[in-house]
Amino acid sequence: MFLLGGPGIVLGHNSIIFIGECQMTYIKSGIEELLLKGASSVRLRESSMDQYQDWARNKMKNKVFEGDKFCTGWYRNSRGINWTFWPTNLISFWWNTLRFDSENYIFSYD
Repeated sequence: MFLLGGPGIVLGHNSIIFIGECQMTYIKSGIEELLLKGASSVRLRESSMDQYQDWARNKMKNKVFEGDKFCTGWYRNSRGINWTFWPTNLISFWWNTLRFDSENYIFSYD
């Protein structure tokens, strides 16, 4: 199953339509990879999620949505981590969703 929306894609600026288009490109690429490999399912590697979360937290530092010193709100979890906003610009989101990074996933063949 692939998910549209989800954590880490909300914007404090720009176009959510563009985000959706980028996600569809990534999902299409993922489905193509799944079919080419003859796999029945695919799931994200836990280590890849950990790397992404570390990257996102680092990129979010000193931004308005990151800490109590600037702004408080619903977008942080109980540990104070902003899990909702994409931490950089739309060009980087587009670049990161141009191709399905199969090395970050585990394919199953049941």
